[in-house]
Amino acid sequence: MFRSVVALLLLLLFLSFPVQANEVIKLRSAVMPEKTRVVFDLRDRPDYELSRPDPYRVLLEIRNVENAGALPGLGRGDLGKIVQRVEVSRSGNTARYLFTMKWAVSPLLGYLEPQANYRHHRVYLDFLNSRISGAPRGRDDTAHAPAAASPAPATSNPSTSGTRPAPGGSGVSGSDPAAITVLTPEEARKKQEEIRQSNRRVMEEKARKEAEEARLRAEAEAKKKAEAERLRAEAEAKKKAEAERLRAEAEAKKKAEAERLRAEAEAKKKAEAERLRAEAETKKKAEAERLRAEAEAKKKAEAERLRAEAEAKKKAEAERLRAEEARRRGSQTATVPSQTCTKKKIVIAIDPGHGGKDPGASGTKGTNEKTVTLAISRRLAKLVNTTRTMRAVLIRNSDVYVDLDARSEKARKANADILISIHADAATNKTAKGASVLVLNNDRAGRENRKVLNSSGKHDSLLGGAREVLEETAANGESNEYMKNMIIDLTSGKSRDAGYDLAGRIIKNLSTFARMHKFRPDERSLAVLKAPDIPSILVETGFISNPVEEKLLGSADYQKKIARAIFMSIQEHLADPRYKVEICH
Repeated sequence: MFRSVVALLLLLLFLSFPVQANEVIKLRSAVMPEKTRVVFDLRDRPDYELSRPDPYRVLLEIRNVENAGALPGLGRGDLGKIVQRVEVSRSGNTARYLFTMKWAVSPLLGYLEPQANYRHHRVYLDFLNSRISGAPRGRDDTAHAPAAASPAPATSNPSTSGTRPAPGGSGVSGSDPAAITVLTPEEARKKQEEIRQSNRRVMEEKARKEAEEARLRAEAEAKKKAEAERLRAEAEAKKKAEAERLRAEAEAKKKAEAERLRAEAEAKKKAEAERLRAEAETKKKAEAERLRAEAEAKKKAEAERLRAEAEAKKKAEAERLRAEEARRRGSQTATVPSQTCTKKKIVIAIDPGHGGKDPGASGTKGTNEKTVTLAISRRLAKLVNTTRTMRAVLIRNSDVYVDLDARSEKARKANADILISIHADAATNKTAKGASVLVLNNDRAGRENRKVLNSSGKHDSLLGGAREVLEETAANGESNEYMKNMIIDLTSGKSRDAGYDLAGRIIKNLSTFARMHKFRPDERSLAVLKAPDIPSILVETGFISNPVEEKLLGSADYQKKIARAIFMSIQEHLADPRYKVEICH
């Protein structure tokens, strides 16, 4: 019961929608020796009906069509031999084609479905010459009757001349279309037999055509049912396939969602574990760093305390020795004899790294370190010499080799107040970059101080005015080794402190335009910085092994910037009262 109701509702719903009207796409006509054909091309399967209002008129009605165009060619030329005219009209949505014939003709009606590449539905009318029957419609049209048309029935007319037509004639006078030929009884019977046989053949042909049409309709109906069944089966199969596809998609989506949730849970679990591990590691490192920093701070504080105590002891001992010497000489104070003022300018020793047989590092484009350092050193010396209070001394002013130990000695002989060594860094990693400033570390400074003390005669220049006091102390048989050690340590400490300050200022000024490799002075054990009495630093102007910085270091503008930054740092350093150098005015 439920299914019947549903079916009824679906039928009513289907009937409630308007049926789309058909359309006459094209009308065609053709005259052939045996017939005249008219063809209607339609978009969809047509609903049509053929009737004969009288023997001379044929009416074709095509229902539910949008248009009903005229039939080209009808009434003109050869088509007029059978069809006199065609009247096209519409009644509602029905197109009506009324064919008025010149002869009484029984047409053949046929229908063809779309075939192969021809996609239109076709309705055709065939007006066969062999199916013309009876007399022509009017006297004026008898001349147009086709040769195969049957003549009018024989009659007896006493008014005629009685002459017989030539064999094979049409029975119509060529000069008078209305003339009738008088036949003998035998000829009339013969003609009547011919007409009966022709009519029988026409009827047989009509029966055959009707049977063929019935067969075609049955085939079309069977094909229509088969097609409907196929479409139903396809729809059912498609419905089942779609249902299966949707089920499979839902199942796959469900599995994917479950897998996603599982993966998310696993990822969260791993992320949480990693976070906890990282936090623990960070805490551990932070604690270790804190302990290390505390230990380092304690160590530095202890070292500073011990240094201060040693410094205080050295000063106290120096003061005690000075007081004893003064008392020994009968004087209230022991002073170092004043020296004659001879220093007119502050001497800045500039050391271009490498040179001669030692090219230093090389860049990817073949730039040598010794070339870059000499160019920057010359530019720095030029800036220093523009002042009235400073004078530059180049350790080398050409491409020559100078031994490392000889560089600090040349600076000391020039009575240098500051020694600046210019270099360019290098590394196997081509991406390494940035400038840095190096100073002497404590261990190397201690070793160099001990070397000076153990080298006879080489430490005199480091003792300054205290040398005479030490000589007199030694002449009286008293030991002065402690005094020498104290004086050299004080001199070295002051020099390294000044060097550290200058290094910090150079880093600050270089960082305004250059990338820095390190932002604090880097303590190293370098031979060129070993002079205890001269504040000494080494400037690494950049990595010549880096292609970008190699190009910069070879640029005159960049060399000028580096020289200007170092020059400004020297001026700032010497302006600090703690590091002021006294010169004669």
